[in-house]
Amino acid sequence: MSFLSVYNLPVDIMENEDKIRAQGHFILKTCQRTLVVTSKTPEICLSLRSQMKNIIQGPEGYHFLMEVICGLKSRLLGETEIVSQFKEAFEKFLAQDVRDPIVTLTLQKLFKDAKKIRHDYLSDVGQYSYAGMTKKLITNRDHGPLILIVGSGQLAKDLLKVMSRKFNVHLLARNEEKVAELRESFEFKYLNWENFKEASQYQVIVNTVGSDETLFGQSFFKTWLLLHGHRGLFIDLGSPSCIDTNYDLTNGVIRLDDIFQMSDQLNEEKREKIQEAQGGISELVMTRWALLKKKIEKDNLRPDHYEQTLSTI
Repeated sequence: MSFLSVYNLPVDIMENEDKIRAQGHFILKTCQRTLVVTSKTPEICLSLRSQMKNIIQGPEGYHFLMEVICGLKSRLLGETEIVSQFKEAFEKFLAQDVRDPIVTLTLQKLFKDAKKIRHDYLSDVGQYSYAGMTKKLITNRDHGPLILIVGSGQLAKDLLKVMSRKFNVHLLARNEEKVAELRESFEFKYLNWENFKEASQYQVIVNTVGSDETLFGQSFFKTWLLLHGHRGLFIDLGSPSCIDTNYDLTNGVIRLDDIFQMSDQLNEEKREKIQEAQGGISELVMTRWALLKKKIEKDNLRPDHYEQTLSTI
């Protein structure tokens, strides 16, 4: 019995997202891919008919999800931010009016299994996170303790976790509700979005905002470099990037691609750990799949109660 289908889609290819969620399916969107997880027949939406070749089913689908949540499918191998993205997407899934019960059970077990793999094989791969790499870049350059983080999402939260104790962090963001949530756990000075122009005063800036809109253009960087020269460090973690400048690494402007290249060297050093984790995943998936199948058959879990025809989409 194949009760799991995973769509591994390119970024932003999916249409009718709200209607797909309304059918009870799980959706995860990252900077690298969009995942749709379902227990129904593979063709869940007419707009995805051309993506049938990108469906992974059965235990192979669960194995793929394990590799994704453990960071083994990320450009930054072993990165940990993907776990937070999964959890955030799962919370959104649980808030849906209709939820596929088989997918709910599968994802609950996925979190448990991923935690075991990370503990057994990836516990010392902490540098494989965007926050960890950013801290390493700032520390290696021996910058002062003052840092400006732009944004208030999950990545900003991850940065605060690793930096708030060692650095004097200022946060520039426009979502005051999220800022209030962050203040419950971390200490930082908050700059309202109306004070955006003050960003150029900071020697070290870490941007976490992803947007098609340009937030930091050439004129900003000219002013910033005049103020800070070779001591300046601007790290852009946004995807899509919201900076537009011809300045690069030699000018202290570091983009995601630069971080990926730096991490490639670390990846080689940790290749053995990654291979061990992949082996552990393969063994665990065989056991988990058998248990899931038994549980689903025993409880007679079926998503029939929310069945909808494709013609409604």
